[in-house]
Amino acid sequence: MLARRNDPVFLNTRGGPLKARGVSDLFKFLQKRTGIDGKRVSAHNCRRYMATTQLASGRSPFDVQRQMGHTTLTMTNHYASLNVKQLQQSHDLYSPLRAKDAGSGRESSGSGYWDIE
Repeated sequence: MLARRNDPVFLNTRGGPLKARGVSDLFKFLQKRTGIDGKRVSAHNCRRYMATTQLASGRSPFDVQRQMGHTTLTMTNHYASLNVKQLQQSHDLYSPLRAKDAGSGRESSGSGYWDIE
């Protein structure tokens, strides 16, 4: 039998479509079974982790928007919160103000065009 476009992808234990409540119950069951205490474990946390990890790894926000099913990029931007360490690393890597002068080994103020010797 071929699946139709509107057929559920995931089924519950009774063969019906898996709904949000069922996913929540599954996460609670898995949390108890694995002994994870004192942490918020939920489908939303997994979704947030996936989105923030992909954005921090350099994936296009537009790609993440489509994957998440967001109607606007503003919704996706909530997942783009960088911590201070990631922001500093990005600045050190890409900022022309922090670039090393190839010949002298000293820090340069940019492209060298405005440097005064």
